[in-house]
Amino acid sequence: CWNYQPLFLSCNYNTNDNCSSTSSSKKKNYLELTDDELFRECEMDTYKSLGPGGQHHNKHESAVRLKHIPTGFIAQAAEDRS
Repeated sequence: CWNYQPLFLSCNYNTNDNCSSTSSSKKKNYLELTDDELFRECEMDTYKSLGPGGQHHNKHESAVRLKHIPTGFIAQAAEDRS
């Protein structure tokens, strides 16, 4: 059985680009976007996660990272055997 555990969430939100220079009427409400619309604004990459798990764990892409381009939010998740 595989369990997926979130590793961390970080933000590199640049207030100069997204808050100060735009009026509140032009700000995008990301909570109103559909999943597909939100995903189109993201970059996704997979990588080999570190830690226990044997040969299979270290040889295959076992983690994923999503970065939301407009805000700089990054979310990561890795699989964990139980």
